[in-house]
Amino acid sequence: MATPDLSASLDAVPATPPPKEKGVKGAGSGGARFYSLLLQKFDHANQGSLTPAEQAEAVAYLASNNPRLYARLLTRFDRNRDGRLDPDETARMFDRLAKASERAKSSE
Repeated sequence: MATPDLSASLDAVPATPPPKEKGVKGAGSGGARFYSLLLQKFDHANQGSLTPAEQAEAVAYLASNNPRLYARLLTRFDRNRDGRLDPDETARMFDRLAKASERAKSSE
């Protein structure tokens, strides 16, 4: 299987931070595409979702190999603004991406 090009999905990550939790819209179809690429690369057990360890691996990969994309993720999901995605922020990010993926599947 070919390695997905995660850099091509930079536009899927919004550049602006979300407003407070109420009324925040999901990641949209771009987020669904981005989630699909992450699943292809990091879902080692092919279970259709990422374990916390796989999520951490994905975030570490993005931080090391695609700093522009990681910076966009920080802008969107680093709620405490400490310059990294902690486990709670990572879980929130992947939850939003999974929900966007579900919405995209249901609208097909």
